[in-house]
Amino acid sequence: MAFKAFKRIRTEDYIYGDKTQFALELIEGDAPHYFLARPRRFGKSLFLSTLKEIFKGNKVLFEGCHIAKSSYNWQPYPVLHLNLVAVLNANTEKLEASLQRSIDELADEYEIEVEIPSAQEGLQKLIKSLASKGRVAVLIDEYDKPIIDNLHNLAVAEDNRRLLQAFFGVLKILINTSSSPL
Repeated sequence: MAFKAFKRIRTEDYIYGDKTQFALELIEGDAPHYFLARPRRFGKSLFLSTLKEIFKGNKVLFEGCHIAKSSYNWQPYPVLHLNLVAVLNANTEKLEASLQRSIDELADEYEIEVEIPSAQEGLQKLIKSLASKGRVAVLIDEYDKPIIDNLHNLAVAEDNRRLLQAFFGVLKILINTSSSPL
């Protein structure tokens, strides 16, 4: 169900336990970013899918939910939803190339041409390009998978950690700029 989990639940014959009150509290909070850590199989991917649909302005999916009854403005934002469960990560080169492909696919989704000399530069250029349309929501699922998958080979796990630190560092830089696009 991964990326389309919320949409599928709301449009097919499933029951949804409404968590949109918590989503609204996060969105309307004053923190520039959030890190959500919960145990495995605890609904993180579904929650990110829910946030994605909120940020895309898909109000119709939320009929009967807490957020639909709120004063949320439903303005659509560009959403970059990265799921690192699908990236190749047996070594740093494969991880870098896979992240670059993911950035390229997201750019294609928004019909944007972005030069991607590295995953970090590609992510930064994509976010800056999308920021011309408004604030950008960046959702990252399974952020630690390239490390966890390689705990049997600590050298690869450490190399992947360093690459991800630099990759995610782009978000930190963009958040800390005076005209933050995030």
